[in-house]
Amino acid sequence: MHSLTLSLVFNGGIVNLPMRSVDVARKMWVSDLAPASPVLRMLTTQKDVAYLRINQASEGEVTVAGASQAGRRALSGCIRF
Repeated sequence: MHSLTLSLVFNGGIVNLPMRSVDVARKMWVSDLAPASPVLRMLTTQKDVAYLRINQASEGEVTVAGASQAGRRALSGCIRF
């Protein structure tokens, strides 16, 4: 099994997500988004972009526009917001 750290740098903080591959080809990666994870709070409160890093190497930026609504809809059965 392979692992990496995906970091999202938001205005106001950074969230490091330990991830692991779940297939031999390393095309599917998963992370534990426990209710206490700060990534959920950050995704539901940010409005612009987050900067993406993989193992501390900059990979560019990702938009978080609409992430609040999408995250709440997708995870409402698992997590209380």
